Amino acid sequence: MKYFPKEFHKADNNPRLSRKTVRRIDKAYLRNLKAYYHALQKLSGRLPVSAWRFFRPGPRFESLHDATLLSFEVGDAMTAPSNGKSFNPRKFKHSVKVRFLNYERDRLYTFRYHGVVAVTFDFPSSDPLHYTRGSKIGDQLVDEIVALDDRTLRHEHFFESGAELRIDFERLATTVSRLKK
Repeated sequence: MKYFPKEFHKADNNPRLSRKTVRRIDKAYLRNLKAYYHALQKLSGRLPVSAWRFFRPGPRFESLHDATLLSFEVGDAMTAPSNGKSFNPRKFKHSVKVRFLNYERDRLYTFRYHGVVAVTFDFPSSDPLHYTRGSKIGDQLVDEIVALDDRTLRHEHFFESGAELRIDFERLATTVSRLKK
């Protein structure tokens, strides 16, 4: 992650760090947060309104902090008919769909990525955070979206276990569904 590296989260959960080190890391985090919001403003025209509402900072900011990853799907023809009818696989392009349940358990967030260039899912992480063999992916700690070039964006998700999900893509669609409790 460019703005919220794993080192920030490792330090945040390390009781052996000195107060001076913690303050230095906290300052770096705040600097990066400000830089991230500045970079994010430049992406407003590249994201659909529904996605921009999710990522933009401000009073109605919505967060996936502590959200649960419900599903992560990758496929070459995810929108193909599932009723057994034949279809031409050349008409479909690979895509990714990721679904999260927020911490309050009252909203379902769905991200659909199109024009996918690359997908990486590092789990179990080669550099774990809170993970022992057989434990779950864990809550999402942070996510960020950045521009790689004038066509490609990257959305990265970082989880409690240290797992990382990275998706490089050209187009994004998001939906938020309110759930009844």
